[in-house]
Amino acid sequence: MSQRTVTEPSGAAGRAGAQAEVLEIGSERGAAVASVETGQELSHMVAATPDGKRAFVSSIGSGTVTAIDVGKRWVLSVIATGKGAEGIDVSPDGSSVWVVNRAADTVSVIDAATLKVTATFESPKFPIRVKFTPDGGRVKVLALRQGADQMDLVVADTGIAIPLEDQTVIFQK
Repeated sequence: MSQRTVTEPSGAAGRAGAQAEVLEIGSERGAAVASVETGQELSHMVAATPDGKRAFVSSIGSGTVTAIDVGKRWVLSVIATGKGAEGIDVSPDGSSVWVVNRAADTVSVIDAATLKVTATFESPKFPIRVKFTPDGGRVKVLALRQGADQMDLVVADTGIAIPLEDQTVIFQK
């Protein structure tokens, strides 16, 4: 089985494969110290609450988010959000989880306490990522598909922002 491991700064990692799981990576040796099966198809990205007590895993193939109790290492809930659930982040206050459903062209908002979807709104043209800024600023990303080979990307940032001198090289290879 071919697998790809995606690690996150929080110390959690998602492994995409037939039997998807979330791995806890030890900071001393960089090795897996525990795992939790998501039971979902193509678990991909992980976002943790600010207190580190819960982790949320998006699963592209299942169109779901898996909520995990980090301390007990078990699944609390599997939440249906939309086809192609991928980009995911937790609000700075930990109250909500936002997930981008790329194949459905939607963004879903999950209440982090009740683990229920509280809103889903359209985001046409293949949305793929969502990220909160720590200072509570806003980032607006508009991706416009212009045929099969081209996409226009517009970014507006009211938060800490990217230094002006770095803006010209952000999307270069």
